[in-house]
Amino acid sequence: MATEINPQFLEILRSRPLTRHKKMFGGVGGWANDNMFAIQDSQGSIYLRFAEADREELLKLPDTGPFMDMREYVHLPEAILADPDQLDEWVERSFQYVVNLPPKPAKRSKK
Repeated sequence: MATEINPQFLEILRSRPLTRHKKMFGGVGGWANDNMFAIQDSQGSIYLRFAEADREELLKLPDTGPFMDMREYVHLPEAILADPDQLDEWVERSFQYVVNLPPKPAKRSKK
């Protein structure tokens, strides 16, 4: 079954420049400047990538948690998704963290 992209996930990506998305692993990944910063899992839940201080702050809220073993990604609870101002604040924190990461090294071609 094809993963349906959560419209709110697309809104998050479209709210910031330099973003793109693609389906992967039963869900959808969102990138900014070639670094992944957002995940929608196969159930439609949304996770964003955060610096350690922001991650610790967000994890103190109810209904949050890491994405599997990818500890930099934190589930956004419904309370944040339902509040446009809070959502924009957390998306901006995530976006700023990711766009300021060093670029990933180019993959070596296999011979």
